Amino acid sequence: MATLAGIGVWPVARAGIIACVLVVECASAIPGRRLTDQHLATPEGERVVGAMQQALSVLRVERSRDVIKLELIAVAGRLIDVRNDMLSPFQGLLDELGSHQGWGLFQLSSRECFRIWVEARGRSGDWTIVYRPHAEDRFGLAPWLRYRRLRGIYNPRILSGVSGQYDGLVDWIARRVFAADPASTQARVRMERMDRGTREQPARSLGFDYERVRARDELQRSSSRGPGT
Repeated sequence: MATLAGIGVWPVARAGIIACVLVVECASAIPGRRLTDQHLATPEGERVVGAMQQALSVLRVERSRDVIKLELIAVAGRLIDVRNDMLSPFQGLLDELGSHQGWGLFQLSSRECFRIWVEARGRSGDWTIVYRPHAEDRFGLAPWLRYRRLRGIYNPRILSGVSGQYDGLVDWIARRVFAADPASTQARVRMERMDRGTREQPARSLGFDYERVRARDELQRSSSRGPGT
């Protein structure tokens, strides 16, 4: 107490205010969107559920995947309720200052990452790679697909996966492939899940997710019908 008295009131009050701001901003950074069955049905969500099931089995606790999903949704919902209750007294100030932290920051929490593949195929041929980041780029797609807002459409998130605009982006990519290569009849877009490796271990592929195939005649028919027909 003698030490605090020697410091004075303002330094102590200022430290308390700074601590309060840090707690509020950390709570604000917790995602406020509720977990749903749709989130856990994505490939990323299924892997999270599988990892939880494996961890529980190590502890000799047996849970089915459906039960784990229900428990994850319930626990996440309770945490969001606590978050919202904590932020409720400060919500007006956060809105006025625009200091919300409700965005994902450094979400890549493991060595896994994704890279997009674009491939084309003729009437009787095999699939040929036409675009991979830092590798093939036959038709000049790199300037478009490297743009951060387009990456936000196709780069899968931890639970929600690819954006709802992903299928529209695939249509756009397929049309560019078909315009650049009249011999191509099909275009395929998919996301390769990769282990980034370490200094001792090279990067390796873990398979593909979010595969979409478009046929030239399919896109031509949809274009001729036009929107709303």
